Amino acid sequence: MDNSPHGTPREPGEKPGGVEGAYRAQYERFPFPTYSWRRVGEDFVLLDHNTAAYEFTEGRIAGLVGAKASEMLSERPGLVEVMNRCFEDRATIREEMRHGYLSIEEGEPDEGRCLVVSFVFVPPDLVMVHTEDVTERKDAEEALKRSKYRLRVLFEHSLDLISLINPDNTFRYISPSVRRLLGYEPEELKGTLVSDLVHPEDFDRFGREIVEQIQSGISPSGPIEGRYRHKDGSWRHLESTCNVLIDDLNVEGVVCASRDVTERKEAEEALKKSEERFRSLVQNASDVITVYDAEGIVRYVSPAIERMLGYEPEERVGSNSFELIHPDDVDRARGSFVDALRRPNLPISIEVPVRHKDGSWRHVEAVGTNVLSDPSVRGIVLNSRDVTERMRAEKALKESEERYRTLSRELALLHRVRSTLAREPNLAGVFRALVEAVAEAYGYTQVSAYLLEGGQETVLQHQVGYDRQIERIPVEQGVTGRVARTGKPVLLEDVGTDPDFLDAVEGIVSEICVPLFDGGEIVGLLNVESTGGVKLTQEDLRLMVAVGEHASVSISRARLHARVRQSEESFRSLTQNASDIITLLAADGTIKYESPSIERILGYRPEELLGENAFDYIHPEDLGRVQGKFAEGLTDPDLRPSAEYRFRHKDGSWCYLESVGSNLLGDPEVGEFVVNSRDVTERKRAEERLHHQAFHDLLTGLPNRSLFVDRLKQALRRTKRRRGRMAAVLFMDLDGFKVVNDSLGHEVGDGLLVAVAERLRNCVRPEDTLARFGGDEFAVLVEEVEGPEDAVRVAERIGEGLRESFVVHGSELFVGASVGIALGGDRTTSPEDLLRDADTAMYRAKEEGSGCRVFDPGMYERVLRRLGLENDIRRAVRAEEFVVHYQPIVHLRSGEVRRVEALVRWEHPEWGLLDPAEFMPLAEETGLVVPVGEGVLKEACRQGQRWREEHPRIPPVIISVNLSARQLGHPELVKTVEGVLRETGFEASRLVLDVTETVYIKVLEGNTATLNGLKRLGVGISIDDFGVGYSSLSYLKRLPADVLKIDRSFVAGIGEDVEDTAIVRMVIELAHTLGMEVVAEGVESADQAGQLKEMGCDFAQGFYFSEALPPEEAAGFLAR
Repeated sequence: MDNSPHGTPREPGEKPGGVEGAYRAQYERFPFPTYSWRRVGEDFVLLDHNTAAYEFTEGRIAGLVGAKASEMLSERPGLVEVMNRCFEDRATIREEMRHGYLSIEEGEPDEGRCLVVSFVFVPPDLVMVHTEDVTERKDAEEALKRSKYRLRVLFEHSLDLISLINPDNTFRYISPSVRRLLGYEPEELKGTLVSDLVHPEDFDRFGREIVEQIQSGISPSGPIEGRYRHKDGSWRHLESTCNVLIDDLNVEGVVCASRDVTERKEAEEALKKSEERFRSLVQNASDVITVYDAEGIVRYVSPAIERMLGYEPEERVGSNSFELIHPDDVDRARGSFVDALRRPNLPISIEVPVRHKDGSWRHVEAVGTNVLSDPSVRGIVLNSRDVTERMRAEKALKESEERYRTLSRELALLHRVRSTLAREPNLAGVFRALVEAVAEAYGYTQVSAYLLEGGQETVLQHQVGYDRQIERIPVEQGVTGRVARTGKPVLLEDVGTDPDFLDAVEGIVSEICVPLFDGGEIVGLLNVESTGGVKLTQEDLRLMVAVGEHASVSISRARLHARVRQSEESFRSLTQNASDIITLLAADGTIKYESPSIERILGYRPEELLGENAFDYIHPEDLGRVQGKFAEGLTDPDLRPSAEYRFRHKDGSWCYLESVGSNLLGDPEVGEFVVNSRDVTERKRAEERLHHQAFHDLLTGLPNRSLFVDRLKQALRRTKRRRGRMAAVLFMDLDGFKVVNDSLGHEVGDGLLVAVAERLRNCVRPEDTLARFGGDEFAVLVEEVEGPEDAVRVAERIGEGLRESFVVHGSELFVGASVGIALGGDRTTSPEDLLRDADTAMYRAKEEGSGCRVFDPGMYERVLRRLGLENDIRRAVRAEEFVVHYQPIVHLRSGEVRRVEALVRWEHPEWGLLDPAEFMPLAEETGLVVPVGEGVLKEACRQGQRWREEHPRIPPVIISVNLSARQLGHPELVKTVEGVLRETGFEASRLVLDVTETVYIKVLEGNTATLNGLKRLGVGISIDDFGVGYSSLSYLKRLPADVLKIDRSFVAGIGEDVEDTAIVRMVIELAHTLGMEVVAEGVESADQAGQLKEMGCDFAQGFYFSEALPPEEAAGFLAR
């Protein structure tokens, strides 16, 4: 080693040398050890190091300055190779190594460290090496990676549902347990809003508040319960614990752990309902029911306390049981309480005065039972009844002790009776004990007790001292009946004086009958009778009333116990006699138990299937699926697999069962796989019937429109695979059906439809689809059609098949069919388009009367034009585009114009002025003629009034306005005309309404009320186009008309056709004979006008005189 400054060892504070210039400052700033190596020949020599390297090696590196790399790094030849590559490539190389630091003393590496080594070429011949220790960082990264892996494994295998929710309320991650809990795959829910899974009611209850807490970074204070939608559509109750970690950069979301608590919620709900039923019994009992703890503190009191003592139940809860008892009786009450504590489950009776809320004292009779050991009660239950009135009676008896010396004995006997009754838990025992105790204690020889049944009769429960029994007595008869009806006790000192006495037993002298109550309701009767000349007195009556009160307490208690027992037995019976089959299976499917309901549902006695394998009875098509569900339940005990399948009945038939399984093999109390099954055979059959009804016509049994469209859709798909073959749709409407239906009724109409359907079935192939769309519309789908001629042949068969008559309900009927045909192939866009084309062709066939037409695009264009024209008419009505022109009507003798005919025109914005023939037929068909006609009528009357005002010298003009069939049949026509006349001020006498002969005759054949109403208004009636309606002359004398207008077809033949001339002459003479004026239409020449004048025709109109003119031109014509 040379003695240059670079080889001289430095002290710790001495600056290293060897690197000059621009690199020095940077060199010293490096916080990690840095070494400079100079290339010498094929080797490198350590030239320098920085302070960090000096301090790291505790100064030892200074002694190595000038050493060769090949010697110094002989254990690390790879480092020398990298320095050579860095030098030769003039590049910077960065590598991560597990080589550790070089030990200066020993020359051996520390293999436990991780270094990032940087090799930097420094011109002209230096390589600078930086070493950075990243061991701790790498170890931390590895530890974090392992921690994340462990956490993911925990999440993936957790029984709870673990989810990570983004701040926008969407799922970022959800653990696989979602399959078991909710039926979804985890990937399905990624990006889904949490609110989409939560039941809307629960989201409104807590969801919005939780979202606000999440957005504010605050974790919910406790578990959250809510219903989440299962993939099968059901709702599952989940309990979730959530931590908001929005600010945690490793999470940036909300972590929730959820578990299924559905069964717990259902159990809680069932328990709640059970408790509500028992609570209702208690709260509606007439007695006050109180529950005390062992210290005598009130824990519960029934609402009846308000009626008895005036306190709200809440006022008494938490109070001491003895604070309302009279001070003189507190010790006795405490003694009874102690007795109850010492004697569990035995009733203890006591009577004490209790303070009413108003300060008065009420005597209360109570029976207490210690049921502290019952976990469902854990208290002393006290049944209390207000016996103040009875106690007052007893007090009165005591006060009369001197007069009734035997009363003390009787009271003792009463107590004896009461004690006897208190020990009887059931109703029959109470009645028996009552009768026997009264007879034994008081010495009465004839005692009986009756139960009031249904409010209609009293039924004997027990009796002593009688030789015969009267089992039932109607409430309308006897003393018992009177007491049952009135609720008041009765004393008959001498039975012979009372007409109600039945005298059923000989020797009876006196009778007492007192009612027995349960909460104010009469439930029974106590009857005492005497013989041997002994008469019963008022004292006996008072005594029996007191006995009856005690008996009523026992009866109420017995009936309450009976209701409770009945409720318990009902629940037990529901469980033991459930309609579902309950089955216990071993792990291999062997049947270990079957509930009795299996015999009712499947015909097997339970013992017949014991030891059998359940899978042997499942339908082969369902077996694999059911075994799969069973295997799922065996694998995961938390699952409750369900399946619907067919199970063999004992008679060999198959029943549909719906089953839910629970794996309780690990439960020591059960140790089996429990399956609950219910018979859903009828439901499945109903579903099949509903499915059939949904796709078939109920009247004919044919497929309906939905099924037809579905089959048509499939047929069109098949045409794509069978080139050159098409599907044909024949859409038909019955001709003449409406007449049958309207004239003979719907019953005959329905019968005709059924007969037509049956005949149509015989006209098509079995593979064709015949459907009824409703009304009298039928359709046929024919597949494998090569051309239209194939479909036409089917239509011809249908026409031929319908040619013969139908006999329905004794009537011979004939109908035909108009058939439209449309063909579809692989280019047909949709079934609806094909049906529309067939429908269009059908209407074309009906219009032409051709019976059958094949669709061509021109038909559709015509339909579109027709639809467009209809829409234009509707728009024109709103836009008031219709105008009225006026054609003069000339008086032939004077040549004056005193009448005009109002004719509608349409100022179409695109097509100009249109004549009525271009739009009125469609307006008539669609009913739009009514608003159009009303507008014409209003405008004509308005114009007539305007002429009157503007030209006062011109005589008043009579205006004729045409009425269509639709207008004449409108029920509001008379009101409409009356309203127009009133609105415009136009005189009714100057208005004439033109009605065609054909329409006029139809009106005369039906209801003439409309024409008569118009005549009453003073409006004139004109018969238009007379001569073309083929009306008989007998109609003419009945026509309530003023004017007869001869049709232009006859006028055109005047002078040229002998018959036309004769007809016109005859009509003119006939009209004059009937007092009507005559107007000739369509006059186009002077010869025609002259001959009409000679024949005596009154008026004429036509192009010879003038065409129809706008209002302003018509006014000029009138003024001439």
